[in-house]
Amino acid sequence: MTEQDALNRKLLTEGDYVTDEPIDLTNCEKEPIHIPGYIQPHGVLLAINPIDDFRIAQCSRNTEQLLGISAESLLGQSLEELIGKTQFELMIRRDLQAIATPDLQYINLTISVADEPIEFIGILHESEGLILLELEPVSEDTVPFTDDFEWIQTFFSRMKRTENRVEASQVACELVKDILGYDRVMLYEFDDHWNGKVIAEAKEQGLESFLGHHYPASDIPRQARELYLRNWLRTIVDVGYTPVEIIPTVQPLTGKPLNLSLSVLRSVSPLHIEYLHNMGVGATTTISLIHDNQLWGLITCHHYSRKYVSHRTRNLCNFLGSFFSNELYQRQQLDDYQTELRLRILSARFTEIFIGNTDVYQVLE
Repeated sequence: MTEQDALNRKLLTEGDYVTDEPIDLTNCEKEPIHIPGYIQPHGVLLAINPIDDFRIAQCSRNTEQLLGISAESLLGQSLEELIGKTQFELMIRRDLQAIATPDLQYINLTISVADEPIEFIGILHESEGLILLELEPVSEDTVPFTDDFEWIQTFFSRMKRTENRVEASQVACELVKDILGYDRVMLYEFDDHWNGKVIAEAKEQGLESFLGHHYPASDIPRQARELYLRNWLRTIVDVGYTPVEIIPTVQPLTGKPLNLSLSVLRSVSPLHIEYLHNMGVGATTTISLIHDNQLWGLITCHHYSRKYVSHRTRNLCNFLGSFFSNELYQRQQLDDYQTELRLRILSARFTEIFIGNTDVYQVLE
């Protein structure tokens, strides 16, 4: 029995895995997707213990490829040795913020890789006593919008000209498609039973339309919805990626796998990957739509080949998700009110017909 198999059996008896059955479409709500033990390979993850001189307690196995240092060599090393004293002190200040807030903290870092300075975006957050630092090499945008202010101005200008929720949803899809350069962008709305419906779509010509399609609640199981509620944005750079293991497997403070609920690099459920493969999708970005701490919809973006989205672009999408969540909810409330008002007026007119006060032809005009 391997170390991972032994750990899995231990977890089964301690309750982190809900079932010891193989996870498939019939029981996917029991899959522990917050503790996969792996990340996506376009970045590296370092788990830092703040009560042990900020030493690296866990890391992803791909550090040699991106940082020039093997994972085994990094374990037990102080973060200061990797990033230098000045950047380390700046990170310490961000570290305190990471502990105090559930929000992700961002930091620009320059790390010497094979004696060459390489720029990284660092994302910090706290996870069960450890500070997770995720590093992605800085990438230039290749999307049409290069001016953030111009894009935001365009967003507000077009949104103001819409008259209802459906029009506003369509504009949102078109703008997200412009900024991401994805092949397809859909706005997906949940009903009371978590079934979904595509109410707006922007796509490349020649692609089949999914507008109006309905999807069962099982397509996005409960624990996935919970993570969408915590993470406003989720990206898969390459659906065909090979997951990168985190070592050691066990988090030293909890004796369990590292909790990656807020990780931007967290590896995705194999069931979801299979689902995307079956659709021919190569990369995805998902933006949560949340109101009053309730997930009511998603902006789902599909590209049919590998595609990396820079942090600058992701931050713009985060802005849109935050603003549009409230905007669309208010539009929905207004639409529902107007629909109810029209029904009341019609009901009153038909009542007049039945009591003989109004000619039926006047009502039908």
